[in-house]
Amino acid sequence: MCRSECCNISDNWKGPDCVLEVTMHGSEFHAVGSYERRSFSGLGTAFASGAYPAPEHYQIEYRGTSLPGGVIKARVSRTRKGDTTAANSLLGSRDSESVVMMIIRHDQREVEVMETTRGASPRFYALAREEGG
Repeated sequence: MCRSECCNISDNWKGPDCVLEVTMHGSEFHAVGSYERRSFSGLGTAFASGAYPAPEHYQIEYRGTSLPGGVIKARVSRTRKGDTTAANSLLGSRDSESVVMMIIRHDQREVEVMETTRGASPRFYALAREEGG
């Protein structure tokens, strides 16, 4: 396990939804990326008309602090681009955030993530450093 002050994980990392641009400034951790999802509401109407729903664009952002031992504690938010209701609503903003604990692997090629959302089971996934990084 690396110590937090020696870890330099600023790079592009592949997450479960998209590639994230990760930066570390001192103990501050920041990662941001964007991805598309198709909305499947009104799916029956879409199939009947032969049209497919337009994809919705999302931004994912992690902000946190590195701790000793290669651990990062952060919050992750996923926001639909152009959606002003979540940004303006305190309740909507809080519900779109999750707490994450990250562990940087010794070789700094992978970050293991545990994401917890209020009222839901934890979600486990990994971020992998992009090849050539």
